[in-house]
Amino acid sequence: MIESPPPWWHELIDTAGKRERASFGLFLFALMLLGMTGALRSASEPINTDMLSLVGVEGSDPVKKAATRRINHYAERQQIWIVSHPQFERAFEAAKALQADLKDSILYDLPESAALAADADILGIYESYRYQLADEVTLDLVRDGGDTALVGRVERNLYSRAMVIPADVLSEDPFLIRTHFFRNLFRTPPPFAIDRGFMAASVAGSWYYLVPARLTRGAFDFAYQTRISDFSDRLIERYEDRHQVRVVPVGVISYAIENRELALREVRLIGVLSIVMVTLLLISTFRSIYPFSAVAFTIVSSLTAGFFACLVLFQSVHLLTLIGGSSLIGISVDYSFHLLTDSFRAADGGAPSRSPGGGFSHSEERWRVTHGLKTVAPAVTLGLATSLLGFLGLSASGFRGLQEIAVFSAVGLTTAFTGLILCYPWLLAKYEPTRRGSLGLRIAKLWSGLFVRSEPGLITVAALTVLLVLIAPHQGIDNDVRLLAARTPGIERLREQSAFLAGSIVASQFIVVTGDSVEQVLRKEEELRVLLSDLTRSGAISHFNQLSRFVPSARRQAEAYELNRRLYLEPGTAIDLLSQHIGLTDAVVRRGRDAMRETSRPEPLTLAAWLESPAASLARHLWLGEIENQVTSVVTLGGIRDLKLLENQLLDVSGVRLVDNVSDMSAVFGLYVDNALRGLAVAFVLVAGLMIWRFGFRGGLFIMLAPLLSGVLTITMLMFLNEPINLFHIVGLALILGMGMDYVLFLKTSPHRSCAMLAVLMAAVTTECAFGLLSTSAVGAIHSFGLTVALGTAISFLVAPLVAKEPG
Repeated sequence: MIESPPPWWHELIDTAGKRERASFGLFLFALMLLGMTGALRSASEPINTDMLSLVGVEGSDPVKKAATRRINHYAERQQIWIVSHPQFERAFEAAKALQADLKDSILYDLPESAALAADADILGIYESYRYQLADEVTLDLVRDGGDTALVGRVERNLYSRAMVIPADVLSEDPFLIRTHFFRNLFRTPPPFAIDRGFMAASVAGSWYYLVPARLTRGAFDFAYQTRISDFSDRLIERYEDRHQVRVVPVGVISYAIENRELALREVRLIGVLSIVMVTLLLISTFRSIYPFSAVAFTIVSSLTAGFFACLVLFQSVHLLTLIGGSSLIGISVDYSFHLLTDSFRAADGGAPSRSPGGGFSHSEERWRVTHGLKTVAPAVTLGLATSLLGFLGLSASGFRGLQEIAVFSAVGLTTAFTGLILCYPWLLAKYEPTRRGSLGLRIAKLWSGLFVRSEPGLITVAALTVLLVLIAPHQGIDNDVRLLAARTPGIERLREQSAFLAGSIVASQFIVVTGDSVEQVLRKEEELRVLLSDLTRSGAISHFNQLSRFVPSARRQAEAYELNRRLYLEPGTAIDLLSQHIGLTDAVVRRGRDAMRETSRPEPLTLAAWLESPAASLARHLWLGEIENQVTSVVTLGGIRDLKLLENQLLDVSGVRLVDNVSDMSAVFGLYVDNALRGLAVAFVLVAGLMIWRFGFRGGLFIMLAPLLSGVLTITMLMFLNEPINLFHIVGLALILGMGMDYVLFLKTSPHRSCAMLAVLMAAVTTECAFGLLSTSAVGAIHSFGLTVALGTAISFLVAPLVAKEPG
């Protein structure tokens, strides 16, 4: 009889066993090489905290892409400090002191504010064009009521308590045309007004003063966040103690810091509790330090390899990936558990020895790690292959968040598998398995004994699955991008404060205006202003800002110039009428006429000249320049209360489009869901093909019942829990595919069913611990991911023994 050659992996395992130190050193060298490559490839900030950077909604539209980047960059660096106190003088003094402290800090660059409205350096460019400047309200007033209406407004302004007009202003600008133009430049959203250079409002018995600040670095710079957080905490504590005022910073960085702190807390909690659970299981089951050391090495090396692999491919690792990756602790140890529980073979009927055909007999007294590796190698190799296929399906979704998690987990599991083969012969060289079966082994034997006849149980589970699918409440698909945002009391407070500042911060919805020339864009903005003003009066929006407020079109400047000439120089001029009503001196009237006669129509104020002036600091972010042969600007919106009405009003305006980042991101999420489902289906088919190749057509299809039943039951249970299905539930299904197959393969290929059942039990417990904690996350995406895997793991644990024993 000719002996069949041993499987190829036996030679690899024997080589690793004979050259323990060399194999261990080779593994460490490869890990160090990966770490060095990741460090060289990493961005300046390797930890990415920007949730929206994962989505990539800009698409192929270059105009939208440029506009989104510009507005996001501007909004990211905005921060507004809210100072409040019941006494307005106390609040004002605190705001003034706070402004000085922020100005002295290297962390901030204070922007030009309404306090500089009279600053010649800021507004000096307008002096040369003084007779060409008029705001929309003034021009409309003259169009509707003529010069008499303008005179009447001056009278009302003079006797109004809301507007104090110094005598020198009235002598230089009798009709207050330039005065109203400049006031329009610094128009404040309700309920705010300018008080001594600050935006201020009285709400519910308290005075609120706003101190705007600009960050010197990006809001998602990890190190900068730490410095801002420490600085803010100290500043808030000092002002509450010294000035007895409440100080609250609001901005993108405030959300980023809150999300970061939440993510780090969850990573620490999941990591620590998972490690504690693994430690307790190992110590209580194996009663030796060697298994614990080996598994700890697997956890550290897996997480390290996953982290640096993401740096190599993506240059940074997102916090979402770290949270999901921290759960890898509960998965990467599955292969180790399968090997270690094999050491209980003696307690389960003897330790097998090598037989001529490459199998094992039960004559050898001492269990050796190389023998254990040869026993479990088929199961862990197939298990790794199925997991990698599942992660490959996820990476096809196009969603960077899923791609990072897929790479992190795939590389981590591959590292765990490689470490098992190359490092465990040295790590467990001195390990002496206990001859006594542990409590876990006795439980595993008892559980395994319940599945001697699996057919009735499998039929019952299948029938129950069909019944539950039929009666389950239908849940729609949830593509809301806000799944990426956390829901905590701190973040909800930030939302309330942001709502209070609705007109003072840039919203995620804005308008893009395009045209063939700068003049055409400015004219379109002026036409759009009429529509937006009506929406403001109706309450659909509270505030908007556009470039043409600061640089009127040449046509608008010509109209303002003709208005001024008529007011001063035409027979029976309005300046005489105004003098009769408010008593202007002859010198003021004569000076106004002479100045107008000496002024020929100058060239209009151009956008290029304005952009080169200090005044551009007020609204430079609204100018995008030329994109794809189209001149482009942005109109920002604040306090949007009726988005649908706004969309409908803009439909008939040519060259104008509304950009709604939240809706766009949600639409992209829908595409990701479709891609992920297709990728998961392809992965399922590939895994089925692998099982058919290994176990034959009938056996392979029968094994696929495990992930199929587990996945369908998991989705059904989510429906009963009123969980709308989203992208991250599908991520969980990919893991269920891999883990469900692991459990079945452990049981089906092991010659010691009780030992394999113990490995499955330990793997399920650690996985439930890690993902059960994830299901409590305040981040919707992480909650969905954790809940899906926690449910799927429990179902896979119940289904795997039924499928592992194929009916005869």
